[in-house]
Amino acid sequence: MEHQVLPLEMTTENDQDKLQEMLNDLWEKINKTEIVLAEEKEKYTWSKANVQIMKQAVVTTYRRMHQFLRKEELHHLERLDKKERKNLEKLKKIELKLSQQVQDLQRTAIQLGMDFKKLDLKMVLDVKDMLNKSEVLLLQYPQDDFPKWTMCHVTGLREMMMAFQRDITLDPETANPYLIVSPDLKSVKHSCVPQNVPDHPKRFTYSATVLSAQSFISGIHYWEVEVAGMTEWEVGICKDSINRKGNPPLLSGELIALKTFKVGDSFCLANSQIEGSFHIKKPLQKIGIFLDYESGHISFYNVTDGLLIYGISAVAFQGPLRSFFSPCFQNEDNTSKSLVICPSYEFLKNEEKWHLYSMGREESENMKSLRKNEAKLFQHLQNLRKVITDLEQNNQKADLQLLQVVGDALNSSESLLNYRPEAASTRVHVSNHWHMGNDETLQR
Repeated sequence: MEHQVLPLEMTTENDQDKLQEMLNDLWEKINKTEIVLAEEKEKYTWSKANVQIMKQAVVTTYRRMHQFLRKEELHHLERLDKKERKNLEKLKKIELKLSQQVQDLQRTAIQLGMDFKKLDLKMVLDVKDMLNKSEVLLLQYPQDDFPKWTMCHVTGLREMMMAFQRDITLDPETANPYLIVSPDLKSVKHSCVPQNVPDHPKRFTYSATVLSAQSFISGIHYWEVEVAGMTEWEVGICKDSINRKGNPPLLSGELIALKTFKVGDSFCLANSQIEGSFHIKKPLQKIGIFLDYESGHISFYNVTDGLLIYGISAVAFQGPLRSFFSPCFQNEDNTSKSLVICPSYEFLKNEEKWHLYSMGREESENMKSLRKNEAKLFQHLQNLRKVITDLEQNNQKADLQLLQVVGDALNSSESLLNYRPEAASTRVHVSNHWHMGNDETLQR
């Protein structure tokens, strides 16, 4: 086999052509890299400006929300003051009317006593007339017009409360033997037949009660309970140390709860902090319970209609608290319906501060990514320029060593030509919901 041998000058010329082609490719790559670097710098500037715009938008939005809520607060307080004045006027009118009737009856009694011994025909007729008048007065006893349970509508109430929603489950070991707790620990109902469960100090044996598995020692918490179709129920919070072998004394402080029961065809509402009960227009369907441990506040909400039912503040909570649930014992009015804890939705929480914190964190991550890409691109340019310098210097050589140099240069430049910088995200995500970050205050 014959081997074709090329002159050294021809070999060198071919290598120089290859080197020149490689130089051209490298310069083209440098130009493209510089364009990408400029785009990354532009993204950096745009991202920073965009974050500032979004921060301002968040601050402005929440400022308007605060103003709106303050206006709503004043509006509701004014309505309640007006209703209080109206109720007071009604009570004063009733009091005045009763006082007048008492005076009229007293005058009639005195007149009857003075004229009782006069028994002529005229007096008998006068006495009969006075008796008729007194009978009319007795029949005019005024109807009880005491104000019904007042509920206050609050705009956007549920949306705000949902920011603090907790995943509550039932503790079957606390359930009265006549209660059936569902396998998912989310509902409870009364049974006419006692369950075969062991008795121990945690279990309620007198009241139809079950507690939550979670306890609260701090923080803000909210949960909802479905009571639709039930004629009698009781929900709220209680001390973990509550008496479980008897009913807690009224106004004892061991229990803060809201209760509904039926009287005839009417539904009544009562709470553990006030003696007596009040009529309500219609049975409640879903109850929201809001607890702020540190401020000593608990309130109850009509979730269906967005109404504040009742609230109490400045309670000096001490020690663990638990959610309290009672479907009550069955009777002719109270059928075996389940009291259900509504599911907890995974909302991201904590309003304005969390939005700003989240945006600041994403801004920081974007800036780090952009700077990292910028550093990589700069180093890439430096490496390309070094390869070009080496090729230009070696291009002047006209010996066999050039072949080895060309091979090394080709290998080095090929890896550089295939380099692609990572794309930096310039999207700033704003959460639709809020995050409180105090889940550690729930204990199992």
